[in-house]
Amino acid sequence: MSWTTINRNFMSRIRSCEHSDKEMLANFIKANGFTKMTNYETGWSIKKVLSEGGHIGVYQKWGDMPPFLDHSQYFKNVETGVCCLTYNTYEKIDKVRAALTEWAAKNGLAFEVYEPEHSWYYPNNTCFVVIHLLNDVIKLK
Repeated sequence: MSWTTINRNFMSRIRSCEHSDKEMLANFIKANGFTKMTNYETGWSIKKVLSEGGHIGVYQKWGDMPPFLDHSQYFKNVETGVCCLTYNTYEKIDKVRAALTEWAAKNGLAFEVYEPEHSWYYPNNTCFVVIHLLNDVIKLK
C-alpha cells in the first residue's frame, strides 16, 4: 500500500476518472483536508488502516470486505490523522445501508451512504459510501 499526494495530477491515480464529477470529488477532499489517497487493497484490515493510516501487514478474510465495494479509495489528512475508505456502488441505497449497518457494527466502524446525486463517480447512477472510525467526522462538502 502506498499513499499518493493529492495534487493537480492525482486524478490519474483514480480508476475510471473519466466518468467522474471531478469538482464534486475536489470539494469532498478540500472539506476534509485530505492530502493523501490510495486505492483499496483487499488484504489489509480496514480498521487498522483507518486507525494507523498506513501499510500495517494485517490481513483480513475476503468476507470482511464491506458489502458492495466498488470504485474504492482511501483518503487521509496527514495533519489530523483522519482517514476514511470511500466507494461508489451501483447497488440500491437501501440495500447498501442495510448491509453496511450489520457490517459496520461487526467491525466497530461508522459509515454514511449518500444519495446518488452526491456520488462523484457516475453521479445519479451510484451511491457514495464513506467508512470511518467511530469518532471521526467526515464531511461531504
